[in-house]
Amino acid sequence: MFKNTMNGLQYRFDAKGNATRIDVTFEGHDDTRDNYINGSVNVTADDLDSGVTLDDLNRKKIQDIAHKKLVKLVSENNE
Repeated sequence: MFKNTMNGLQYRFDAKGNATRIDVTFEGHDDTRDNYINGSVNVTADDLDSGVTLDDLNRKKIQDIAHKKLVKLVSENNE
């Protein structure tokens, strides 16, 4: 089984104090710790439902959005 854990969360703000991006980092490994993956994704307004802002999100929701984005990125077939 692969264990993936969020280990970093950093907000980026504009001059007016509004969140413009949330940087999220993950680390993960399998049960034997033979295989690892580390990744970073940026959650932006483009990742949110209409009418929701980055400032509306709690940590759990940020983690869920970022994890889905990371899984999509690493599973894309770019051939």
